[in-house]
Amino acid sequence: MEQFKTDNLVYLDVEFVALKYEEITGEAPSSRLTRTEGMKAGIGIPVLSAGVHTQETRSYQLSSLGMLKKIWGSLEKYPSFDKNMHSTINKPQIFWVQGHITVSIWGKPKDQDEKYTYYQMLDDKDNTDFSLLTKSEYTSSGYDSLFEVSPAIQNNINIPVSALVKILYYSTVGKSFVSSPFLIVEREN
Repeated sequence: MEQFKTDNLVYLDVEFVALKYEEITGEAPSSRLTRTEGMKAGIGIPVLSAGVHTQETRSYQLSSLGMLKKIWGSLEKYPSFDKNMHSTINKPQIFWVQGHITVSIWGKPKDQDEKYTYYQMLDDKDNTDFSLLTKSEYTSSGYDSLFEVSPAIQNNINIPVSALVKILYYSTVGKSFVSSPFLIVEREN
């Protein structure tokens, strides 16, 4: 796979990239742990509150894009998905997949009000279906509003991409590999 271009970036899981950068380069960020207490509205006794949690804040000298460029060669070493070899997924695994993404809508047949919009990817080789669980904050500008447009416009979205995904499991109901993408980049063809 060739080096990606920033203009072709569709999705970048910055947390994954930061952790892989640290793992690959050994360069640890400056890190700070903070204890935060969140409370629901109403009367509460802070000492008895169950809303206390610890949060780690990491700070790097490099941007997530800079980190990605430095570790790109290592990311390319993940295997490509092959339906014949990986027809069953016993545990989550990371693969490269080439295909086309579109926006899909899933809803309960009896409940027209309960609908979910998500990225769907079809593998180029055999149309293997991947349902992509994404976070809006990791979606690149220009792609971040595709869920908000009319379904008539969504039906025509068919973007060729390469994606590094973690396949979580195979859904027999949806006939799809439910996956969490780490990186999605447009392909030229």
